Amino acid sequence: MDDELLPTEANPYVTWGTKILVGGLGIFVLVSIVVGFLYGTKDSFTQGFVFIGLGLLGAVGGSFAFLNWIRTNHFEMLDNYTMIKVVIFTQAVSLVVLAIGVVMIANAPNRPAMYGAFGAATNVTGEGLSIKVNHETFGVSSGLCSSLRAREKYEANALYTVSVSTQPSSSFCTLQTASSGRFVNDLNVLLMCHEAYTLGGSTSNLPLDALGLRLSLTVNGIPSGSLEIAQNGQWMFLDKVQTGMNYLVRIDNQPTPARCDVLNGSGLMGNSPISNVQVNCSPQ
Repeated sequence: MDDELLPTEANPYVTWGTKILVGGLGIFVLVSIVVGFLYGTKDSFTQGFVFIGLGLLGAVGGSFAFLNWIRTNHFEMLDNYTMIKVVIFTQAVSLVVLAIGVVMIANAPNRPAMYGAFGAATNVTGEGLSIKVNHETFGVSSGLCSSLRAREKYEANALYTVSVSTQPSSSFCTLQTASSGRFVNDLNVLLMCHEAYTLGGSTSNLPLDALGLRLSLTVNGIPSGSLEIAQNGQWMFLDKVQTGMNYLVRIDNQPTPARCDVLNGSGLMGNSPISNVQVNCSPQ
């Protein structure tokens, strides 16, 4: 027989090269399908596109293998059907995979709308401001207009709660938008901050066995907090007082067995913390 009409197997480089190409392609397709099922079971769109991609890859790979075989052999050798059968099988599997992907995307349920929380805080002075949206807490930097954005996304009609988790060191921030509700769009959170400082003082001559001393804080006539005092020494209200606000510290509940009076308990908050409120007690 003429050397030019030898079967394809006479050229080991072409034979094994084709086998490696088709075998590697098959392994890649199988592994990718398994990965698609493991990581895309909750998203039919993802699975569908994985299958379509694999189908196209298989089709292109099979075509490349067939063309490579034709290029390295003679057309009159088409009586050797081994390679043709392999290519036809690869193309058929690729078309099935492609069809599966199309069907999965066509029948996939609509994705639910997902919304997030974002917004801004104005006039933030000092560090430490943090916002809590549902279970997520995130910090907000200081500045005249500081942006804020939550990482988590929520489905439409999901409940939300928004609160100031921690106040900044030199200002007091309040929500200007609703603190609770349901997501119908992206949630726009707005905070207004004002320069504010701590208010505190000291207690003296409180008997060791005295119980029940409680102070109250009023800012511009509005109750703004209370504080239990159990011993002598320094104390401070948790809530800051905004600059320019009138404050009043009073004895909300007298201890037993003692009586206490407040000195320097009222005034106008300036541009620095106040720590000179005095609570003087005497045994009864």
